[in-house]
Amino acid sequence: MRANVDNSLQAQVTRAIRRARWDDFTDGMISRISEEIEGFVHKYHGAAVNAIESVLGAENIHREVAAEVLKTLGHVTDPETYQQRLALLMRFLGAPSTWVRDGALTGLSWFNDPASLPALRKAVQVETVEELRRDIEAVISEIEADGE
Repeated sequence: MRANVDNSLQAQVTRAIRRARWDDFTDGMISRISEEIEGFVHKYHGAAVNAIESVLGAENIHREVAAEVLKTLGHVTDPETYQQRLALLMRFLGAPSTWVRDGALTGLSWFNDPASLPALRKAVQVETVEELRRDIEAVISEIEADGE
């Protein structure tokens, strides 16, 4: 069940995500959408995460943009939304798009949280893309090693 979403905030998030369709997402560079998503989370906390999840789940979002948003949610520093962001990323491990699953995985890797292990173990069992399956296994190994 999805939490209530502020329509005005959802409209802002939708505009930001749609604008990002033409952005260049280069590894190691901070994208405009990453800055905007981080700003939304810092300003609106849980309401922003609700709006982001609603937009990602309801809109026809370009896969690279969705992946960038999910990666960003993994490295945002906002203790108030930690559990909410963690849960969102775990849900998107089951997305139809390989790009989106990879973005969710990258976001989860930033958390390095043992609470994500059940979702990661489930994802590795059903993942059909070999490279992504290996990446999931690597994140599982890293979390398990850090927990010892």
